[in-house]
Amino acid sequence: MENSILAKIIQTEGEIQEKIETARKRCTEQIQRLKEEAEKRIAHEESLVREQCRRSLEEAGLPAQQKASAILEAASRKAEQLRGLDDEALKQIIMKHIVSILPGERH
Repeated sequence: MENSILAKIIQTEGEIQEKIETARKRCTEQIQRLKEEAEKRIAHEESLVREQCRRSLEEAGLPAQQKASAILEAASRKAEQLRGLDDEALKQIIMKHIVSILPGERH
């Protein structure tokens, strides 16, 4: 009878070990699936964030480009105005500003 009880205990222990191993494999597989899903989601989110950053940089650069274009247009208009001045008028403008550039007494 003791052998019968011992055999049942050993059999039950074997069944428990099998169930534990099956549960361990199932958990390992589930963890792997969840990890792969999380990595895919992270990659997708990273792609979205990169695209948003790219668009934000483009949008931020647009006003700077527009401002630079406006400055260049204004400089071009001013240059055209100055081309129309005669030498005497240019000389007076230069003399007016050269005083502030030269070292020495200020007037």
